[in-house]
Amino acid sequence: MFLKIFLLLFYMEFEKIKDEKNYLEFNLINSNETLANTIRRTIITSVPVFAADKIEIIENDSPMYDETIAHRIAMIPFTYSDNYIKKDKCECKGKGCNKCTVTLIVKKKGKANVYSGDFKSSDKNIVPVSNNILITKLEENMNFEIEISVILGTQKEHSKFQNSIASFSYDNPDKITFKIKSISGRNAKDILLASIDILKEKLSEFENQIRQKNSK
Repeated sequence: MFLKIFLLLFYMEFEKIKDEKNYLEFNLINSNETLANTIRRTIITSVPVFAADKIEIIENDSPMYDETIAHRIAMIPFTYSDNYIKKDKCECKGKGCNKCTVTLIVKKKGKANVYSGDFKSSDKNIVPVSNNILITKLEENMNFEIEISVILGTQKEHSKFQNSIASFSYDNPDKITFKIKSISGRNAKDILLASIDILKEKLSEFENQIRQKNSK
């Protein structure tokens, strides 16, 4: 309710320019840069995506240090599913369970290259967005085994959870051109809609606070 009032104040309209899986471009009509920047910041900082949480390196005979392997895996984007909740909001109280955590295992022996496509996931819907990300190279008889826990998170918590690059520009503040380029496993339109839902929730909480104070 409060969001509707907020948007009506600016008579904001949506005009689609380009809509692809990982890219969305549109115009905000009768908006302003303050509202556009609010949407942009919500997209970048508050829309959750999947990334590695814990990386257990069981065996690593490759030439790369464990820390380098862990950093490389932490930066891999994963596909998205609505079937999970954030770990800090789960009833398991952060211990990790099948409602908030996905487990992936990699086990390989050289001579071979280890790619992101070698990950075996506990949920086939949560996998690296690309199978061709090189993790390391193994020479003859080298062993490599790791276990990865993947969770939902936001960029406010860590940069590895960055979902997209969002920007806007305008010549006339009454018509603002908005661009969203997904760099995660979540498509651009879904990222925009999720940001609106987050704003609705925040504005609803704000409205409730105002009503409670006025009732005292």
